[in-house]
Amino acid sequence: TVDTDTERMNYTMTMQFSNVSLNDDLSDSRFTIDIPANASEPGPQHHERHTFDSLSDVRSEAEMSVPSPEVPDGYEFESAYLSEGDDYSVVRLRYTNGSDGDVSLSKRSDTGYNYSDNDVFEAVDIGNRTGWYNEFDGNSILIWESANHTYTLYGDISKSETIEIAEPIQGE
Repeated sequence: TVDTDTERMNYTMTMQFSNVSLNDDLSDSRFTIDIPANASEPGPQHHERHTFDSLSDVRSEAEMSVPSPEVPDGYEFESAYLSEGDDYSVVRLRYTNGSDGDVSLSKRSDTGYNYSDNDVFEAVDIGNRTGWYNEFDGNSILIWESANHTYTLYGDISKSETIEIAEPIQGE
């Protein structure tokens, strides 16, 4: 039995096992896979990822527009990565304050996920749009959709700072 009780959720999970044997010998045949003759090996599921040390470089390489977030004073651009393909694209910008603070903004192809179905996030107003906010381990996370893209803002900044950064980003 596992009990979880946090500010945002409370649940109990109980598992019952029967016919359990410990330290049995396992034959090699249990690990043999019978692959059908007409099976084919799937292609890679990942997209090539490129890392950049300058905003101008990632902007010149990206097919999608790259956001220009207004981060809090003291934060400077650190790095970016870009991954684009026929069915998926994402750009992530990382800013740091030089000591212990990071803020990252991701823009990716619309995921189609309905965050209103997820009770872990709180609905918040971002100008005339709705975003989904939560805090994890002292970091804020805000997710919103605009112009067929999903944006994620994450960092060790306050809720109000997170919303303030997100408001001017209007589906760039």
